[in-house]
Amino acid sequence: MSAESSLSGTCDEAKLYVLLPERGSKIIQQFQEPSPTHSLPIKSLVLDKSALQAAPKGFIASLKNRFKFILIEALGCEIMSEGDDKRDMLSEIDLSRLDDRIRANYQKAIVEAGNKWLCRKTAFEWEVTKAESARSAPRDPLERLEDVMRLSPEAIAECVRYDESLGEIVNQGRHALLGEDREMIVKLRGNSKRFFEWLTACLNDPDLIDYIKRRAITNNFSSSKASGLEMSTGFYPDRDWITFGSELAFQCLVYYETWRDHATPRKVSKLTNQFFDIEYLAYMAMADGLFSGDKYLLKLAWACWPDKREGLYEYVQGEKTMRIFTPKWSKEQ
Repeated sequence: MSAESSLSGTCDEAKLYVLLPERGSKIIQQFQEPSPTHSLPIKSLVLDKSALQAAPKGFIASLKNRFKFILIEALGCEIMSEGDDKRDMLSEIDLSRLDDRIRANYQKAIVEAGNKWLCRKTAFEWEVTKAESARSAPRDPLERLEDVMRLSPEAIAECVRYDESLGEIVNQGRHALLGEDREMIVKLRGNSKRFFEWLTACLNDPDLIDYIKRRAITNNFSSSKASGLEMSTGFYPDRDWITFGSELAFQCLVYYETWRDHATPRKVSKLTNQFFDIEYLAYMAMADGLFSGDKYLLKLAWACWPDKREGLYEYVQGEKTMRIFTPKWSKEQ
């Protein structure tokens, strides 16, 4: 039995629990600026491309007195690589429309969402060398949109390679999953409610949490040594560290992909797929929640971070509204 299985395998049926706060239907159509006497704490949300792209111009800007957005490197990669595998097949008109959409998405991130981008390398180096959460790590603005639109094919290819490496790591973990975990996951296929209850229990089991922290130390020691960095003797990632969130998100994807039994080979040229969502889940470690239009991603966030469920916001495109996300199966008895 693998290390993952020996620890997380303790999450058997007898230990299932559900963290399902009653919310009703909380729908937010347009946030109004709170009055000085009724100001609310500003929540920090990781911004997913699905919400950024779907929201009409001005919508995200209208949220500035309620939320501040964490813009991560994965978001920039998703924006800049959209349609990259189809460019050679597009007409001149369609290519122009694609570039306009990419430009519009960046413009919204720059003008409406704060334009403070957190580089993955910066975040990890900050935590490894300073032994503290990357919440305080520097975030850099994009100064010139023209420079973004001139990104080289090499820059996009680097993002594709990184995405492919994430996918391969998750696939290796999925195939290595043995014992009680695999048996339970196979048993729960086709039953979303019970699987996500089980997934929530496993990802928040104290033994697995301890293992994830130790795995983060081992993995980051190896990577920091290879990069010539000196790991702080105080490095021990807590739940608000990205180095912890990254390992938690990886474990979540291994379980989820095993449940879906998704073994179909992925196109090398396609960047925007579920494996890249590891990054969005990971950065929730330092946020209060997530703003996304992707129900799949929100479901995984629901399981990874049960203490942040009041910060999971779904953009509903048909209604042009924003509401707190609640999975349908969470209401089932």
